Amino acid sequence: MATQMIKDFIKGFDIFNRPFEFFVGEKKNKSTFVGGFLSISIIAVSIAYLYYLLNMYFDNKFEPKITSSMALDDELISLEVNDSFFIFEYMINEVPLNLYEKQVGKTYLSYSLEYLYYDPVNDINTTLYLPLVQCTDSKFANYLCIDSASI
Repeated sequence: MATQMIKDFIKGFDIFNRPFEFFVGEKKNKSTFVGGFLSISIIAVSIAYLYYLLNMYFDNKFEPKITSSMALDDELISLEVNDSFFIFEYMINEVPLNLYEKQVGKTYLSYSLEYLYYDPVNDINTTLYLPLVQCTDSKFANYLCIDSASI
């Protein structure tokens, strides 16, 4: 009696049941013990996997994939820099990032530009943080340029 109640309980969870009907009478669904067991197993595994993913998410264990590369050149170079020598712009859906941030009122990306200088005579690394300003050249409106006045 108890085993029949357990079997009926498990059959009630069958999400794979098929409707059938005779020419007379009401429409019924055919549930099976195997279908109920598979349904309970699939639901349990799905809930466990969701718990695992949420736990990883809230513990900040999802690491973004960020790649970077650095090439060092030991030759001395002399380079004259003007205001529009280096320009850059980030785009989101073909809209410049700074305009998009103004539209939504949020900051999505904070970036800084640094110049690393190595003095081989004194064996010293020096880092200069270069300020970024809106480009003054009309050809590069809405782009960011290096503020060469502070260099």
